[in-house]
Amino acid sequence: MKVTLTTGVEWDTTAKEQTEQAREWMRENVMERLGCTPDEEGKIAPSMDACKRPVSWTADFDTFTVTVEREYVEPKGFSWAMKNEHITVTSKTK
Repeated sequence: MKVTLTTGVEWDTTAKEQTEQAREWMRENVMERLGCTPDEEGKIAPSMDACKRPVSWTADFDTFTVTVEREYVEPKGFSWAMKNEHITVTSKTK
């Protein structure tokens, strides 16, 4: 399924790789706004894990929602070493 992020830019929910335009839009409109603490002003507030590390963010737009989930090298440890970030775009329309 393709979700329109902005005019001429789509996020393909089934693709393994996104277009450069979709990645750029995501960097500028979501990734650069991720906060590290729930009270960081002007940033998207994260959900925190038991070790007080940010693990997920949700950015709500008019027609879709973006969720970023962070995976740590040590899921139950105190290390902040990041293994991966997973980005999910969900359409609000069917």
